[in-house]
Amino acid sequence: MYMDSVCLVGHTEIAGKREIIKKKLLTVLNFLIDNGFTEFYLGGANDWETICAITILGLKETNQNIHLNYVLPYKNEIYTCKWSQSKRRMLLEFIGKADSVEYVSERRGGHCLMRRDARLVELGDVCVCYYDERRRIRPTERIMKMVMEKGIYIFNVFEKDI
Repeated sequence: MYMDSVCLVGHTEIAGKREIIKKKLLTVLNFLIDNGFTEFYLGGANDWETICAITILGLKETNQNIHLNYVLPYKNEIYTCKWSQSKRRMLLEFIGKADSVEYVSERRGGHCLMRRDARLVELGDVCVCYYDERRRIRPTERIMKMVMEKGIYIFNVFEKDI
């Protein structure tokens, strides 16, 4: 079985030292790329996934074999309607540089976020996450449960010490 895809999931907001987290993420991504992983899937959430997108786009500058892919719950205008203007612009910029964008629904509702999460997990052969199991945030717990049930390897860049 050939494995080449990575889903990147976790807490929307980073509660730690960003520079350490960025370095750990870069180390993990370089390891995965060196081992043949080329497809990287994000769900378009803020903060953690913004760091992931910036890092992957930076890696793409020197390695055209890797691909940034988005799986979004529904169309951008609806998904980002409550975001700040700068965060909305940033996601649109990332989407413009992505190799693919998939929408799980045309409109909001019908458990679109859960379907997006399930699709991300379905696509991933391994998972890179930022996950603190002590933080009781239901959507993050839900997607991590899906990842664990799938039984794929998890690289967690969260550290209790930072």
